[in-house]
Amino acid sequence: MTVIDWGVVSMPEWAVCYLEYGDVGDLSEEDLRLADEWRDGIGRQAKEACGQTAYVTFSYGDGDGYFTGSPEFGLPCGCVDCRLTVFADG
Repeated sequence: MTVIDWGVVSMPEWAVCYLEYGDVGDLSEEDLRLADEWRDGIGRQAKEACGQTAYVTFSYGDGDGYFTGSPEFGLPCGCVDCRLTVFADG
């Protein structure tokens, strides 16, 4: 298995429970669409980069959240650091 560290992104706090546990909570259809498109896009990029089946994991930092005008997706909001790691077969 190949492991690739894709680095850290600013993950919107509102998306964490949905992406990690599938809990939609009170997210709007637009929020769900943005998170799904981002997750699916990361999966496609990982597969293209590895040329094989790839799995992306999200690891959230222990630090405090922060506000940013440029989160990984969506409008400016409170975010947490999220490390992306790709595991590829082969």
